Amino acid sequence: MPYFDRFDVCAAWNLYLSHTHAGQDSRAYQRLSHLGTYFRPGHGQDTVTGLEENALAIYAQLLHKDGLLEVPGYPIANSRTDGRELYLMWAGYERVYVWADHFEDAFEALVEWCDDHAPGCLVSYEYFRELLAEAIQELYPAYVHYGTEKPGYGGTTYRPLDHAATVNAFLADHPLCETHEAEMVLTHAECDLTVIGHTTLKHGSHIGSDEWGGHEVTDANEVETVLLAEVQ
Repeated sequence: MPYFDRFDVCAAWNLYLSHTHAGQDSRAYQRLSHLGTYFRPGHGQDTVTGLEENALAIYAQLLHKDGLLEVPGYPIANSRTDGRELYLMWAGYERVYVWADHFEDAFEALVEWCDDHAPGCLVSYEYFRELLAEAIQELYPAYVHYGTEKPGYGGTTYRPLDHAATVNAFLADHPLCETHEAEMVLTHAECDLTVIGHTTLKHGSHIGSDEWGGHEVTDANEVETVLLAEVQ
């Protein structure tokens, strides 16, 4: 919510009138000219990105009053204070705007947003355990445990892989990241995954390598739309 600050009010109105006047004969242009008799915008304040947060919120209110405030096409994951650049990131069918200084930071913000809002985009801890069991089955079959016999097709029967028992038996001899065999299994299980290593999430520690991506937003109008929506 904006608060009264004379300088911020002038900066917001200066930009608003500059963008909305209809020519030198318009009332808005006359107001802009009068404003110029006692206010000179600072460096960069002739653009949305150059406004301070309070002035930006005032400017957004002016646009909203006239029905000119656009709505971003995707959710905004975090605050502008988290980074200088805007990225549009995706995971599965989800799209989200992220403020970050680097692409790696944008990825971190993306997976944290997914953990809270779209956990299905992450590889669950349960499914990753299945991947570990399958890697153990392929690399070190002596540790494999099977479940109870079940009916199959054509009158046959089969014994499914017991993922939990297989992983537990292997880890009892080879704790993850402590032996060569454990490293081999981990590498095999993670071959098509991106590891989320910066933080502990509630729903998973991996995401499919071909299930996420993103790019820096370079369109000035798109950046401005996200900036203005954030201060509402």
